[in-house]
Amino acid sequence: MGCDGISVNASILSDSGGPCVCTTSDLCINDDVYLACVAEVRVDFITTTAAIAALASFLMGLLANLPVGLAPGLGLNAYFAYSVVGFHGSGIVTYGEALAAVFLEGWVFFFLSLLGLRQWLVRIMPQSLVLAVGAGIGLFIAFIGLSTSGLGVVGGDTSTLVGLGGCLPQNYVSSDLPYYCSGGVLRNPTMWLGIFVGGIFTTILMLYRIRGAILIGIFLVSIISWPRPTSVTYFPHTDAGDALFDFFKKVVTFHPLKHIGNAIDFNYRNGKVWYALITFLYVDILDTTGTLYSMAKFAGLRDPVTLDFENSTIAYCVDAFSISMGALMGTSPVTSFVESATGISEGGKTGLTAMTTGLAFFVSVFFAPIFSSIPGWATGGALVIVGSLMIRNVKEINWNYIGDAVPAFLTLIIIPLTYNIAYGVIAGILSYLLINGIAWILRKVSNDRIIPPNYYEDSEEWVIPPGKIYPGWILDSPPVLRAMSGVPQATRSQLPVEVLDNISQFLSRVDLLPMMTVNKLFSNIAARVLYHTIDELPPIQAVKMLRTLDRTIRLQPLVRKLHVDWTTSGNIEPTRNLLYLLHRVLKKLKQLVSLFLELPRAASQIWILTGCTFSLRQLSTSMPCDTELASYLDTQPTLTDLTLRGYQHGLSFSTFGLSIGFDPTPNTFNLSPTSLPRLTSLRTVHGGPAIIASVVEGRPVQSASIALYPTTSMESLQALCLSSAPLRRLSIMSFDPAAQDYLITELATHFPQLEALHIVVLLAMFTDYITFMAATDRVAQPKEEQVIAKIWHKSCPTLKTIILPRGKVWFSEGPDGQMEWSSLEEE
Repeated sequence: MGCDGISVNASILSDSGGPCVCTTSDLCINDDVYLACVAEVRVDFITTTAAIAALASFLMGLLANLPVGLAPGLGLNAYFAYSVVGFHGSGIVTYGEALAAVFLEGWVFFFLSLLGLRQWLVRIMPQSLVLAVGAGIGLFIAFIGLSTSGLGVVGGDTSTLVGLGGCLPQNYVSSDLPYYCSGGVLRNPTMWLGIFVGGIFTTILMLYRIRGAILIGIFLVSIISWPRPTSVTYFPHTDAGDALFDFFKKVVTFHPLKHIGNAIDFNYRNGKVWYALITFLYVDILDTTGTLYSMAKFAGLRDPVTLDFENSTIAYCVDAFSISMGALMGTSPVTSFVESATGISEGGKTGLTAMTTGLAFFVSVFFAPIFSSIPGWATGGALVIVGSLMIRNVKEINWNYIGDAVPAFLTLIIIPLTYNIAYGVIAGILSYLLINGIAWILRKVSNDRIIPPNYYEDSEEWVIPPGKIYPGWILDSPPVLRAMSGVPQATRSQLPVEVLDNISQFLSRVDLLPMMTVNKLFSNIAARVLYHTIDELPPIQAVKMLRTLDRTIRLQPLVRKLHVDWTTSGNIEPTRNLLYLLHRVLKKLKQLVSLFLELPRAASQIWILTGCTFSLRQLSTSMPCDTELASYLDTQPTLTDLTLRGYQHGLSFSTFGLSIGFDPTPNTFNLSPTSLPRLTSLRTVHGGPAIIASVVEGRPVQSASIALYPTTSMESLQALCLSSAPLRRLSIMSFDPAAQDYLITELATHFPQLEALHIVVLLAMFTDYITFMAATDRVAQPKEEQVIAKIWHKSCPTLKTIILPRGKVWFSEGPDGQMEWSSLEEE
């Protein structure tokens, strides 16, 4: 897109009406208020076209180092304006909804680019089709240069679709069919000015290799066309000419976006928005991808072996990002424009070319009156010249084999005739698949007896280029790994990244650490495994790990599970600086889903979790069960597994002459009724009935592990009954010496659907059906435990698994009504 393209894009997009609302059935063709709004929208489009072209082109040069400019694509803007939004808003969706479809399309392309799918799509195309796309774009550019938006040599014809143009307005067939000549063709002086000065003179300059020949021609024609009292003026004495000249006289101005700056409507509930998104993806993926690839090839930047070009992933990501940003600014999909070939033909080979183009577009935001006043006939000759440079790809097409020649020719011819690059690519691919697919089937069915006569001599072999579908940031050529020492080198080089990922899952931490220094591929694989789950580390290693996460941005999204336990370091308290380091890291781990946070009691401040944006599914903490912790839990609706190891305020008891107290200061721990809606598992070590009731009530808790204390045991069991789902699994640690007299019966009464039960009784003597963890040296024998299991099952028939203190897990087996209990160890 040249400077004239700013006004061309604005003119096309303004035909959609933008956000202007038409309330009449005649599409407001004669509605002065609506047309005034459209006129303001057109000026908005001039600003936004220049602005997004400046941003996108500069990013392409800066990040991808390619001499390719980006701007709203011609053809794509017509599809947006006339097929999706419709003339004056008569299409399938509104202007704002169409922008929403373009915005989402950009992000879809972004992720496809990250995965390498867009690059791979072009690389696997048969080479004759790739060459035909480049040549077809050359014809497309030349056709634009010769058509009414350029020199005007080619115009419309009511019988043959196209014909000679260049007639004066009085020779148009009708006012409804401008540029359709009824006679007087090739008489428009602006056409001859463009041909001789912008075309012939420019070609002579190029013949003598004058640098900047094309730009010289464009500006020379423009300067000649700006004075008003001439037959080639760009500002005739008409209402439209007066408006253009008034805008031109401003020279330097900035027009803020009045209508389209915030017009996007994220109404994804409308099914037609998704239809528009699919059509944009369908048309755009081949258009933008093919154009960018062809420009890179034209610049000589394509690798002849891999058929890819350097920084392709970054280039396609910039392209995709610019599409979404353009939608926010109110314009149609952004793409690498084919006029980039002009700068390439002038010697541009690096990103400096694109950055200079971006700066020029940025200047044009303020010099819009000048740049939008470059006439089409000033750039028409340049486009024809560039098209002639790009058409030279046809000499490399395989014309000797009809199976390659016909699809290439269809691609070549349909691109300019349909004014759409994607349609040409689709025609070429489909015809190639049909023609060569049928020939391949006949060859296979006949066991190579029915084949084209010159198949082996002249056909172009279709091969998947060397390299992987994944871009370089995901996959490099892997070296020898000890884990794959038995795999031949040739096989190792072809292993998919998924296989390497699975292999790394079985490697120890000691083996994974050296992988971080091998190459980019293995560094990424090892990092994903090492940092996915960070288990409990010694204090010194834990500090190193936290510092690494704090300063390494690429590792932060990898962490899903974090285990921090500083309660086992003796009497050493974490310093304030260390706690602040932990706080900073937690705020950066936005993908964290499981957190085990055990801190010494004096250091258990809830502020460590403030500002964190992760959504946890599992949390284990030693922080006191107080109001602050309850408030934090209210912010974690995705939590399903909760472990509270902190002390409960005000809980104390005495047994066997021992006084056990945690904190005599009363405090409240009340969860909001709407918090933790998905909680299914609760473990609490020091929590009494109030804590259990507050967490369990109204929530689908099916698994619980609690402690029973003297005087509150029954209340704790009753609190578990407040769950909205039947309790299935229960683990109990009892400090109540009297538990042996009531526990099994109460459990059978309160939890009739219990399936798994684990009981540990501390400070209690051994009895016939309750085992012990302390108090005596007497340990139950296997036969005794089997009897105990049967007694428990008799009291609680739903039990299927029983874990006893000897460490054995007893399972029920046998037909219903004849339950037998056995240990896997015995088997």
